[in-house]
Amino acid sequence: MAFKRVSSRLVKITRRLAEEWSKMPAYSHDRSFKQGRSDSIHQDILAGKFSTCEWISAEWQGESYRIQGQHTSHAIKGCPESVLKGLMVTISHFECDSIEDMGILWSTKDRPSSAHTSSETNRFFANAHPEVAALNSRVLNALVGGLGYSYWGLKNADHSAEQRALLPSDNVPFCRFAAALLGGGVGQNVSHLRRSPVIAAMHQTFKVSSEAANEFWQLVSTGAALDRNDASRVLQMFLITNVIGGGGGRGGGFKNSVSRQEAFAKCIIAWNNWRKGLKIAKLQWNPAHAVPKAK
Repeated sequence: MAFKRVSSRLVKITRRLAEEWSKMPAYSHDRSFKQGRSDSIHQDILAGKFSTCEWISAEWQGESYRIQGQHTSHAIKGCPESVLKGLMVTISHFECDSIEDMGILWSTKDRPSSAHTSSETNRFFANAHPEVAALNSRVLNALVGGLGYSYWGLKNADHSAEQRALLPSDNVPFCRFAAALLGGGVGQNVSHLRRSPVIAAMHQTFKVSSEAANEFWQLVSTGAALDRNDASRVLQMFLITNVIGGGGGRGGGFKNSVSRQEAFAKCIIAWNNWRKGLKIAKLQWNPAHAVPKAK
């Protein structure tokens, strides 16, 4: 999959050109039109505070779609030609191999003065699949972070927001399973599960056995195991009493701070012990050793 720039030209801005651009078919997941944003651009043009802009279109399966320029074209078409004198627009056209490529092009090009937030990017790519699109933003963002850690570990941040945002749609069965846990029940606090290394461990165990993973993580969620030395209950207490994300020492309140790597490793250790039916009093992991694999 890829997209490539086919052409790029600098042309004079006219009302007619803006009218044509505003009526061009938009990419299906383009942001909704906001009159206030268009009015703000319109006022900048009238006040002489607008210099230039870029409009982008993309072709996919023989059809051209507007990727960027919705608000500026609407603002410009309502301006007198006299105030448009000397204003230029760069018009670029791309070819895309797939609808996903159009999404990536959109997310990298159609931006306000500041970049899209990760949440906006996650929501945009979630729209590619109905089940993922139905997730609330809190759960969706948690899943993106967790799946990124599952695939790339400590190098998760080296991957683009777009690459990470594609992961839920590539793992729909897991997202269905995890969302049921992360959503929580009435009066149930599951904040100890909504952490990237924990969700990454969920994903790794789910790949081993979806049925066993469901049983184990339900126990970690609720603490329902009767034996306090049951690995699921020991893990729950570890997650509740530790802040994840630090390198050690004391965290906020009465909680210790542990690294993401330690949290992930101990989740897997707890799972492996639970699968074997072994009782444990404490989760132990030596950072000098490799992170264990889920079995």
